[in-house]
Amino acid sequence: LRGEWRDPRKGGFAKDTLLCVYGGRGETNLEAQAAVRLSGGACLRDVTIWHPEQKASAPVPYPASVWGDGHTSVENVTLVNSWCGFYNNHCSSMLVRGLRGTVLDAGIRAAYAFDVPRIEHVAFDPAYWAASGLPGAPQGKALRALEAWCERTVIGIVAGEQDWGYWWDVTVNHAKAGAFLTVVPDNSGKKASPGNIAVGQVDFRNVLVGIELQNVGYPGFLLTYGEIDAKLCCLHYSKVPEYTRLKSMGLKPYYSNNAAIQVTGVTLSGSPVLFKSDKDKEKDRLIYTLNFNGCTFRNWRDAAISLPVGNLVVSNCRFEGKGAA
Repeated sequence: LRGEWRDPRKGGFAKDTLLCVYGGRGETNLEAQAAVRLSGGACLRDVTIWHPEQKASAPVPYPASVWGDGHTSVENVTLVNSWCGFYNNHCSSMLVRGLRGTVLDAGIRAAYAFDVPRIEHVAFDPAYWAASGLPGAPQGKALRALEAWCERTVIGIVAGEQDWGYWWDVTVNHAKAGAFLTVVPDNSGKKASPGNIAVGQVDFRNVLVGIELQNVGYPGFLLTYGEIDAKLCCLHYSKVPEYTRLKSMGLKPYYSNNAAIQVTGVTLSGSPVLFKSDKDKEKDRLIYTLNFNGCTFRNWRDAAISLPVGNLVVSNCRFEGKGAA
């Protein structure tokens, strides 16, 4: 399915193919009535999706604007005010390129890729809705209120198992987190596994947490180039979850205790602690390695790196702060 589209950063919206979505207001099941459903091998490109009845002053859930299953492609799609932009829980060989807009829950939710899924040139920011010129677009105080709401709610990309996931050029402004690596149930309800993902050229600003690393699959997570300016923590390696809900479903979530985290050429700034691990030395029994190379640590308050357990390698990095690193 292909329409007419212009880059929203260069005056798009006015002459785009505009899909107006009215169904699904208040629906919390992202898969229930997705505006566009893509089966394996299908592609959606060059369209703009708008929910005319969504209110910036009181956002409500909707199903995913785009739902995919398997080898799907989404290219040059603008989201005016989606709850969830793209959902694919079977995302092998998925390609998402040029997905930009305002989201109110998550930009992308993608898991269970057993061949390289790609996410490239994506951006999520309340400013897209504001600049759309469409009825109800927030301005002034309404826009600032929406930005604050997004910082309490929105996650740019939620990722479960993505084997060798590749992301490049990811921008998130005004969000709870730029990205969240975790586990979710697969479509059969029999599996819950994490992924190993490589991410490059990020720009995360006005976020509480840059990247939340709740569960990282072996061999690990790679982050190269870009900037993260976060209010609470740029990179947070959170404690091992209890997974109460998943266990109640009869699942045994997989947790890798020896994944490596490699960060190269990234500037981290603005947080009390720029990298923070909440792992427990006795309980978690982790043997992971954290490696920073060519990074810049800037304007921290308490510590640049807080690492109670694991192995740490720091090389060719700059520390531009007054406190202890």
